[in-house]
This record gives sequence, C-alpha cells and structure tokens, in this order.
Amino acid sequence: MPKTPSEKLFRLVKSLSGSEKRYFKIYINNKGGKDNKYLQLFEAIEAQDLFNEEKLQRTVYPGGATESRKYSELKGYLYDLVLRSLQAYDEKSSVDYKLKNMLLSVRTLYKRSLFDDCKELLHKAKKTAAKYEDFNAALEILQWEKQIAYAETDIAYLDKNLSRIAEAERHIVRQIRNFSEYKNLFYRLLTEVRKDATYDKNKAESLAFVQAAKVMSSVEKANSHRSRVLYYRILSVYWFAVRNLEKFYAESSDLLTLMESKKYMIAEDTAEYISALSNHLVAAGSLEKFDEVEQNLNKLKAIRSNTIDDELKSYRQYYLGKFTLYITSGKFTEAYFELQQHLKSRNKYSDDLFNKDAFYYLYFTICFGAERYEEALTHLNEWLGMSRNVERKDLQGLAKILNLIIHYEMQNSELLESLLRSASRYLNEQKMMAKAEKKILTALRRAVDTVGQKALRIHWQEVSEEYAQLSQEETQSITRWFPIQEWIDAQASESSFAEMVRHRFEDTIRKKH
Repeated sequence: MPKTPSEKLFRLVKSLSGSEKRYFKIYINNKGGKDNKYLQLFEAIEAQDLFNEEKLQRTVYPGGATESRKYSELKGYLYDLVLRSLQAYDEKSSVDYKLKNMLLSVRTLYKRSLFDDCKELLHKAKKTAAKYEDFNAALEILQWEKQIAYAETDIAYLDKNLSRIAEAERHIVRQIRNFSEYKNLFYRLLTEVRKDATYDKNKAESLAFVQAAKVMSSVEKANSHRSRVLYYRILSVYWFAVRNLEKFYAESSDLLTLMESKKYMIAEDTAEYISALSNHLVAAGSLEKFDEVEQNLNKLKAIRSNTIDDELKSYRQYYLGKFTLYITSGKFTEAYFELQQHLKSRNKYSDDLFNKDAFYYLYFTICFGAERYEEALTHLNEWLGMSRNVERKDLQGLAKILNLIIHYEMQNSELLESLLRSASRYLNEQKMMAKAEKKILTALRRAVDTVGQKALRIHWQEVSEEYAQLSQEETQSITRWFPIQEWIDAQASESSFAEMVRHRFEDTIRKKH
C-alpha cells in the first residue's frame, strides 16, 4: 500500500460534514470495525483542531512504541476507507452517482446476457437522466439501446428505432455544446471581473464580449434548464460588474425564480443555488428592498448542506448578508453581539477553508459603529496585512481610507499626519486617487490643523455639502462598502455615526411606505 502523508489524511477527515462523519461511523460499524485502530485514528483526527502527529500516534498506540510501518499502513487504509464511505454516501444522496451505478449494473447484466433486465434498468435510468439533464448519461443510455438490440439480433427494433435514436443523440449533443458555450462564457466573464474588481467608465467596453455572444441574444437560445440557469447567471454578473443595479436585480430575480421552479435540481448543485441567493441578496440590498433581503437570509439559513463546502458557503454568505443589513440599518449594538457569536462559531472551520478577507471590512465597521475602536483597529490591521491579490486590490485602497478615519476618531493626530502621506502615496501609485478619496484626505488634513469644536463642526459641514455634490459614480468606491456620508455628517453634528446611519435607514423606509 502506498504511503499516505498524515496531513493528507487529516485534511480529508476535516473536510467531512457532520452527516458524512456519522455515515462513516455507521459504515465501518456495519463492517464490524468498531474496535479497530482505524476508528481510533479517525476519532483522534476528528477531535484535533490543529494537526499534531505525535498526539495522534500516542492516542492510537498508548503506552508503547509506535510501529512506524504499521502506523503508515493504518493511515493508508483509513484514507481509502474514508473515500469508499464517501462514495457510498454519494451514491445514496447524488443522482449523478445513482445514474453511474445504474449504468455499471447495466454493463454487469449485459456481460451475462440478461438483456431484459438491462432494458428494465435502462428505462429507469433514461427517465432520471432526462429529469436531471444528465447529458452524458443520456448519451450512454442511447448507446446501450443500440448495443443490446445488436446483441439480440433484433433487426426489427433497429429498423424501427435507429432514426429516433440518432435524432435523440443529435439533440443531446446540441444541448452539450450549448451548455458548454454558456459555461465557457461564464468562466471568461468571471475571470475578467475578478481580475479587476474596480469600476470605471470603460468596464462595459472590456466586457463587451458578453453582449456580443450569440447565445446571449435571448433566453430562447438556451436549450436546456441548465443552460438557462447559466444565461441568467451571466447576465446578473455582467449587470453587477457594469453597476446597472436595476438590471442586476431583475436578472438575479429571474435566476432565482428559474432555479426554484425545479427544486429537485437544487439538491444536485446546492452551491449554485447559494450563489444565486447571495447575488439576489446583494441586488435587493442595493435597491433598498430590505424585506427581500430578510427573505433571502432566511432561505440561506434554511439550506441543508450535504458537504462541508456547501455548509461553509451558506454560513459565509448568511453572515455577509446579515452583517451588511445590520450596518445598513445602523444596528451596531445588535451587530456587535452577533459578531461575538460568529467569531466563536467560525472557529469550527479552518483558516484554509474560511477565507476572512471579505469579512474584514464588516468586522471593522461593526466595531467602529459600536464605538469599539480598539477592536475595530485590530480587524483593520489584519485587513491591511492580508496578501495583495488582484481580486481584493480595491478593498486595500478602501482600507487605507478607513485607517485614516479610525485614527482620527482615536485622536492620534501625530500618527495621522504620517498615515496621510502614506495613504496618499499608495492611492496615487495604484491610480485610486479619485475625487472621493481626494476629498476625504484633504478634509482630514484640514481637520488636523483646525482648532476648537465649533471650527471643526463648521469645517465638516462644508465637507458634507461638498461631498454630497459628488456623483454616485465618483463616490461608490467608498460608499459601496462604508457609509462615509453619514460619518462626515456625524462630525458636523452632535449625533453619533450610528445614529446618523440609523436615521438615514429609517428615512428610506418611511419614503418607501
């Protein structure tokens, strides 16, 4: 048996969801393995938060020397056993695995010339493949129909059905090609969007290939449910990227409606449904449709995940949406309380799985709004220290601005002067010094040199009026993530930042009713 690195086994066991772990224990107990060493090793790994080889060995071989060869074989056997249990688990829960198993059974029956049994099984598989749009399985089923007729020398069947089968094959091939076109277009769009998450006037031009694609001329070009899902997915990502929020909302809404029209398909690809819910949550929030935001959050929370990946995705997207709604509504005290619960529950996921990058600005803003400035600064410093990848380049610029704001709130005047120079240099080098950024930096420089509360209020009142006159396009690099206008207004009045955000939210709700 080939050697299995301990960390490889550790990662596999840690990747299992709760239901998969329970299934594994039932699986090995059914095989009479309750007291075996591999179960002891599995449970020892399950109990560890951080990988510790020596502790694992002591648990499996207490009070004696570890037999390295036997221990190595034990790890290899356990790794294979976990994989086999996962395959058995997937066969019970995944249509894809069920179809593969059915077709393997057809092959087994065919070798023994049990052709009637083959046909019976193929009939069931054909219905399932059509219902779930498993194109590859559908093609294989058609091949088996011809193969069995040939083996039985059923010329009458072939004479009657060959043209039907050939047309069915052509139709499925067209569906595969159509789906592949949408898939490739989606990947290209996603790559272009994530390479540069910043927005400028030329964004629509750089993504013009989406509108130019023939398959995007109308939804009728999509010849299957799976292709139609991709059609709306592409449009929702495109309209979000070019900042047309109304169309982003409309297409993400159509996507959800389409997916929920065939809920049995959602169970086969829960990750796609989580993404669709998340996008619509953002779209509804952008247009201040807060009732829909709540509805989508409830849907996310209700998702029952079969894998740790889906569980993590729904967990992440729920808290991204929930924290954003708290911030939008100015409920910073409630948000801070839930943040503490989240930080504890987050620990069950390893740092490799739970990518914190997208959460830093939420953690910061919640603590900032709750006036927990030291904690806010801690989260911000983690944010500033993250790797500079192309996808989060825009947030690094924002973090520099927020770093200035929190040090201003903490009255770190001497440090602020140095930070202003550093931020200005960074924003200029990265070509991020737009009108909004320049306005904030200038306002802070002048504020540092302004003496007296009355003079400061007058200064910030002027800044508030000037900032409010900037267009949405000019300010969205900041306001998309942080309620900067409300912070400026708080400096110009006796109200707190949290109160200003809450008043703005309440005014929005009143106007809608």
